[in-house]
Amino acid sequence: MKKRGRPKKEYPDALVNLEDPSKKDRMLVKFMKIAGSTHEQIAAALNIDAKILTATFADELTNGKTMCNAMVIGKLFEMAMGGCKASAIFWAKAQCGWTEKQEITHRADIQPVIVIGDDSKDTMQ
Repeated sequence: MKKRGRPKKEYPDALVNLEDPSKKDRMLVKFMKIAGSTHEQIAAALNIDAKILTATFADELTNGKTMCNAMVIGKLFEMAMGGCKASAIFWAKAQCGWTEKQEITHRADIQPVIVIGDDSKDTMQ
């Protein structure tokens, strides 16, 4: 019986296992996506077609950055709760809206003093 659909394109030079991608293969794609690579760039680096990349690694391409951001934020929170002052300050700025702005108050009721001459005497002898 003949199989229906398009024949699978073979990728003998692919740098990842397309039939059953390992955890290492999935992490590689995820990290390349997090680093800012486009699907086309990742596919070219792995010697595969971009459509095959999208079909094989859809979860890593879609959710990889979100999952890594969540892990980093979780670690930052742990550090802040553990007493790391820098992490606590960063958390307060990023999540609580804290800022380090300085307020300068100007008063209109104070008149400036204008000095026209110099009354100081020459002290050099």
